[in-house]
Formats: sequence, structure tokens, C-alpha cells
Amino acid sequence: MYIILGLKIFFCSLLLLLSGDVELNPGPVIDERPDISVLLDLLEPLENWQLFGRQLPGITQQIIDMIQQSERSPRQQKEALIKKWFEENPKATWKDVVAALKRRKETKLIEDIEDHLASTCDLLELKSNHGQVAPKEVLRFYSEKLTAAITNNLHTISSALYANGIMPLNIKSRISSTTGSSDYEKASYLVTTMLRQMEASLNPQKDLINICHILINQKHQTLSDIAISILDQLGQPYKVNSLDPLDDVQKYIAILKEKYLSQSIIASDWPPRVGRDFFGRLTLVRENNFTSQAEYEKYSWCMLRGHIDEISYIRSYKEVAIKTMLNPDILSLRVAIDGPPGIGKTTLCRKLLNMWSKGSHELQHYDLVLYCPFRHKAIAEATKLVDLFVYESPKVSKVVDWILEREGKGLLIIFDGWDELSTQLRESSLATKIICRNQLVRSSVIVTSRTYATASIYQLECLNLNVHVIGFAADEINYVIKGMLSQKLAEKLIEDLQFRSDVLSLCYVPLVCSM
Repeated sequence: MYIILGLKIFFCSLLLLLSGDVELNPGPVIDERPDISVLLDLLEPLENWQLFGRQLPGITQQIIDMIQQSERSPRQQKEALIKKWFEENPKATWKDVVAALKRRKETKLIEDIEDHLASTCDLLELKSNHGQVAPKEVLRFYSEKLTAAITNNLHTISSALYANGIMPLNIKSRISSTTGSSDYEKASYLVTTMLRQMEASLNPQKDLINICHILINQKHQTLSDIAISILDQLGQPYKVNSLDPLDDVQKYIAILKEKYLSQSIIASDWPPRVGRDFFGRLTLVRENNFTSQAEYEKYSWCMLRGHIDEISYIRSYKEVAIKTMLNPDILSLRVAIDGPPGIGKTTLCRKLLNMWSKGSHELQHYDLVLYCPFRHKAIAEATKLVDLFVYESPKVSKVVDWILEREGKGLLIIFDGWDELSTQLRESSLATKIICRNQLVRSSVIVTSRTYATASIYQLECLNLNVHVIGFAADEINYVIKGMLSQKLAEKLIEDLQFRSDVLSLCYVPLVCSM
């Protein structure tokens, strides 16, 4: 009996020896350490990260309290939690994550993680079967995530790829000029183009590595995470420099967006109603040279009488959309926006800040938008870039270094209230140097001013565009009144205004109309 059992063991061992390694790389799997960027994406829907964190080995309530005090956004808090968990538990695995989620009964998140691990197994199986995964296959594997990330940064990425010789001019032009297609569709086209280039390239691995480094250099967290994961799959792990300002820059940007979104006079569309305040459509017009004195006189008469709706029909004036005003194809853009007091210049600034914070495609080519009101003495008399940061943070110094290193690339500064500067400051302030491109030459600038002071901006001879804000059109004044008052009072006021043209002519100014 013992002889037969021994023979069975011998032949089984021999069979296993002859069959070799059935799978060279069995894949993540659940016993491997999670990739922090992947785990963050998968935990995005998790609302109560604190209770989840308490289920992770090595994480205490004291650690969670410390994270809550030091970080603001949920994603930053989750990231800090995972990093701290890795420090406390070097042998952390996907199994620990799944176990913690099971205890919290997060069934959907567990399914998402299991799906991810299964798909990653497919990529590792491909690597096992063919030795080294083709760069094209790696890019294809990440194509869906990459498309989504590029969608929110389309113009910046396409410009960077073109500037580095990765993308031909005709592809960049097609992306920037094509109408009728969504940014997601354009981003998908861009990724498809990169896949085709991988097929035709003599050195696809080198090309994909270059693309990854370009994506990392854009300082967008999601893009960087994807690029770093791709480099890992290519056997080119990216070593994150502990002094790299990326984390601090992104954290400050996140804080800034929260601040901008919290401002009260903001809405998704004009004319919006926000609380007790009502703000009508802001009509933007671009001034060209008047072809005759009659045109200029007609314009002056319209502005004086409040017949703003007639201005757009003057031949020398043309309506301007925000998308046109912030043309992404113009590097180092300089725009002056002027209008009378109360017309809505600051409201327009806050609208732009809100749009950027929400990821609006009109402003997606800007990594950072700084709002700098000259009514703040520190802004008006600033001598260093750091003085322009209204929202103070320990991270500001890193952000400043990052901006200076890029010479302002990806930065939009909104200087609000040029008319509030003294004559001396208009000639020699830090803001003037930036507007004149003597500093931060690659930045873009919007400067607002009351109309009477705009002439001093013209004298700087640096503007790409001058835009006027002209307030309500005639038919909108009644709409505003009805939105602010009860029906009875609104009808009474509208009737009275028919006999008071002098008062009605002032109502084109939103601030006056709201009174």
C-alpha cells in the first residue's frame, strides 16, 4: 500500500515537473498591494470614508481625525487615508480593502473592485502569453479612462502633444475647429489617433513613454495617475519626486474651486435668480473702429438713453460669446472688459470663476484661474506674484514656484477694477507688468474697468480684444421686474415706467434695475 502511494506521489510530481509553470504570472490579484490611483478612482462613490477607514488594519480613529483636520476635499481625505494605511501596514492588499467594504456592506464597490481585478488579470495574462505587452495594447487597455480624463482638458492636451511633436497639425486643427462634436467625441478621436500612431511607429514604446511624460507634466491628477500606471505596465516605473509640487498645486486648485463655487452671485445661466438677487443676461460686444461719426453718435445716444438692444445692430459692434472671448488658440491672451458702474463686470468675473470651477469647456485650457480685485490694497500694491493670491495657504509658495517655472502657462489672471488703481500704479504695478507681458509671458489676463479708465489700458498696446458689457436689453427689463416683485407690484411698476422714460433708460444697468 505504501509503495503504491509512493509511486502515485512520484508520478504526480513528475507530471507537474514536465508540465512546467502553468501560468507565469497569475495576476493581482487579491493578494497584491493596490495601486493608489486606481483605488482612489474605485472608491470615488464611497461617501463615508471614515467608517471604511476604521475597518482597515492599522488605522485608528486618531488618524482619521487628523486627516479630517488637514485635508478639505473628500478625494484628498481618501488619498491621505490610503497613504497612511500603506505606511502603517506595508503588507496591505486588495483583500484587506474588500474585507473592509464587506464589513460596511458596500456591495456595489466590491463588485467594481472584482471587475477591475478581473480586467487587470486579462492584461497580465496577455503579458504572460507574449512576454511583453505591446504598447498599443497597454494604451488600448487604458483608452476609456484616458478619453474621459482628456475630455476635461482637451485643448491643453492637444496643444501639448502638438508642441512636443507627437500630434500632427492637421489633427490638432481638426480637434480645435470641428463643430457639432462633443469634447468626449474629440477626446476619443485623439486617443484613436494615438493608437494608430502606435501601430505605425518604429519605436512605439518610446512614443508611448513620451506621451505619458507629457500627460504627467500637465499637472492634472487623473491624467498623471493614468500615465504613471501605463509606465508601470511598460516596465518604466515613474518615481514621484517628494519635492514635486504636483500634489500641493492640485490641492490648492481644489481649495480655490471650492471657494469660487461658494460665492453667492453665481448661476449656471443668464438670466439667473439667486436668492433675493436677480441678474439678467450680460450682453458682450466687441468694439471695432467706427466707420463714421454718425455711428459713434448713434452708439453714444444708445448708451445715454439705455437703448442697449439697438447697439448690436450698429455695424461697428459685434456680439461676442464667452467661448470666442477666451479663444484657446491665442496664447498669452489679453482682454479688457469695460462698462459703466453696476453693469455686471464683477458678476461676469464670478460667472467665469464658477464656469472654470465646474470644468466648463470654455475655460478647460486653464489649469489655474486667479481672481485679483484691485479694491484690495494688497493686490493693487503687489510687488511679488505671491501677493496676488487672495486665498492664503501653506501651499501657495509651491504654486508660485510652479507658475514661474512654466512662465505662466495654463494660468488665467482676472484683474477686476482697473479704474480703482492710481495713475502711478497703472504705469508701474506688478499687474501692469503682467498685462504688458514683461512677466509671466505665457499667462492669459482679463482686466475689467469702468469705461472712463479704459483708455489707459489701450495705451499699454497689448490687448487682443476689448469687450463692453452693456446690460439688459429693453424687453428684458420687464422680465427682470416680474422676477423680482409680486405680480401686482410688477404690473404697476411696468405701467409707471411707460411714462417715466428717464427712469426706464437707467434700468438697463442691472444694479440700478434691482433697486
